Amino acid sequence: MNEKVIVNGSKGFLAMCGAIFSFITNSVTELVIILAILMVGDYLTGVIASYVEQEIDSSKSLGKLNFKRGLTGVFKKVGYLILVGLAILLDYIVYYIGATAAGIDLGFKGIFTLIVTCWLIGTEAISLIENLGRIGVPIPGFLKKAFIKLKDTVEKVGEEG
Repeated sequence: MNEKVIVNGSKGFLAMCGAIFSFITNSVTELVIILAILMVGDYLTGVIASYVEQEIDSSKSLGKLNFKRGLTGVFKKVGYLILVGLAILLDYIVYYIGATAAGIDLGFKGIFTLIVTCWLIGTEAISLIENLGRIGVPIPGFLKKAFIKLKDTVEKVGEEG
């Protein structure tokens, strides 16, 4: 293969990766950080709740948490991050097509990332609250309702476009 073609192709690929990285770093907002914190909290409270429930149920052997179930939880969290990544890429494509190719200033950047992240925040917060309830922590009813409302509202916004 011609060295010039390889060099030019590499430059184009690196430029594309740089552009995507630049866009993504601007897309990692406080909401994504909140989501990450909730994901860790949900996982930890899920493990604690499983342990507490084993202690209550004397038929289960104490201290043996289900490894497969825990690993499935980790994979689920990785899936959430991939979902946010897909939303970031969709935002990039929409912004690039609208602003660059069509010459239209859309006036926003990151709407899909915002919607997906807020929906996942609602999902994780609801699960965390349920785990706390399984542990025996008293939960104010309005708190879970507020996160259900957040999730439902974001779902409607996403569906209506």
